[in-house]
Amino acid sequence: LSHHKMSSINGEENRETSPLLGSEPTQFLEDPRDKKLRLRSLNLIYLTTFLNCVGFSIVMTTCWPFLQRNGGSKGFLGLIIGSFSLGQLVGGPFWGALSTKYSYLVLILITIVLRMGGNLVYACVDYFPDASSGWIMFGARLLIGFGAGSSSVCMAYVSGATTIEERSKAMAFLAAVTGLGFIFGPLLGITFVKVKPGFTWKFIRLDYLTLPAYLAALLCFLNFFILAFLFKEYRINESKEDKDKKSKVVSGGQGINSVEHENPKAGKDFVAVFSLLFLYFAGMVLMSVYEAIGTPLTMDEFGWNAQQADLYNGIINTANAILSTFMFAIAPGLAKKYGERKILGVGIFLSLLSQIIVVPWGLPTIGRYNPWCPMNEKWCALDPPLPLYQYLISGIICNIGFPLALVMIFTLYSKVLGPIAQGTWMGVLNGMGSLARATGPMGSAKLYADFGPKNIFLVSSGLQAVSFLVHLAFQHRFIIHKLQRNEASNTVS
Repeated sequence: LSHHKMSSINGEENRETSPLLGSEPTQFLEDPRDKKLRLRSLNLIYLTTFLNCVGFSIVMTTCWPFLQRNGGSKGFLGLIIGSFSLGQLVGGPFWGALSTKYSYLVLILITIVLRMGGNLVYACVDYFPDASSGWIMFGARLLIGFGAGSSSVCMAYVSGATTIEERSKAMAFLAAVTGLGFIFGPLLGITFVKVKPGFTWKFIRLDYLTLPAYLAALLCFLNFFILAFLFKEYRINESKEDKDKKSKVVSGGQGINSVEHENPKAGKDFVAVFSLLFLYFAGMVLMSVYEAIGTPLTMDEFGWNAQQADLYNGIINTANAILSTFMFAIAPGLAKKYGERKILGVGIFLSLLSQIIVVPWGLPTIGRYNPWCPMNEKWCALDPPLPLYQYLISGIICNIGFPLALVMIFTLYSKVLGPIAQGTWMGVLNGMGSLARATGPMGSAKLYADFGPKNIFLVSSGLQAVSFLVHLAFQHRFIIHKLQRNEASNTVS
């Protein structure tokens, strides 16, 4: 399908043009069998992304007790938690850059093997001396994160294997399965909590601390063979120049090719690209604040003990996750009706509003206003209390706005990049998210300990305000690459 004869809308003579990249509006021609296989491959990428996120989060609830059993300290726990994001920070751009030259499938299979190996090493930490077990855990999580950098490859594939009209829905689904993976991972990990003290099968120790990692490795094993046997690679959004740089496409000759055209890199708007990267970074920092201080904040502000905080925050997070999933689902429809840039602005504004609402705006309190706030924290005696309803409303608004913004950023970022192999730039986007998840928790935890919730949410509000101003200043540049503009002139407004 490298060339197609297209009839013009006005009945003019046929002309030869690319189905996706032509300078005139065209109808994309695709064999029904090719479309079926292409959509199946997209679903397999969604599955891979979901399992990738499950593999990250499945051990989060047991990481601390596992480290304790092997002689680790709380100070070292931060390194182990951050090691995944550090690995992904390096892995995202690395694998993304390679995907511009080599087969998506081969790279994804390699990263699955790395993640499987990392999980197996993590599960076997008990067999190492206590003096080195902490560093073994660190190295294992670092390797898993490096392999998880393949999420940039998955994003690049979704961008390269979808038409402009399909892009919003596809990116929304990719974002949704990412969120669901982070939800179901801890839930799967909790299912093993009753396996105490566990048992030994041959020489393998199986209990509630090691079984989550073994399950993650098993999911990688299954994912590997599902992709190896069922995945067919399609590229319908890449220039011939980019495709010529790649290795042979693993599609059995069923891939859809594009034709020669002017250099697509020449039309890239770097101001728009870097603006969207900043918006993504700011959004991920926002979510990392909730993740980092949610438990200590609810214990200090509402008097919950550790067990209550785990239970109630679990309920709150699950409800918010369901709301987020719903917003992911309706985001493409809203974008189609109102335009992607408008929905992006609404999402960022709601994120800003959520941070303004969660700031304790009452007058400073002289003396302690609650007996459970730590005596050594000065802000407990000075800052006004944060009502529970205010915290809950903020979370609801945030989980309405953030999914909308995230889907639109993914979609617009892909469209601004245009008809190129987007692996490198998707790796940069993935790296920005990893950087936010690595620095956000550290910065927010420090600010919370030193200055309390009021100041940290004021800082977060300021970051979201800057994000909203960036959107207002540069939204006119968030448009489809010039080589694809006529194809979908009604998809971005």
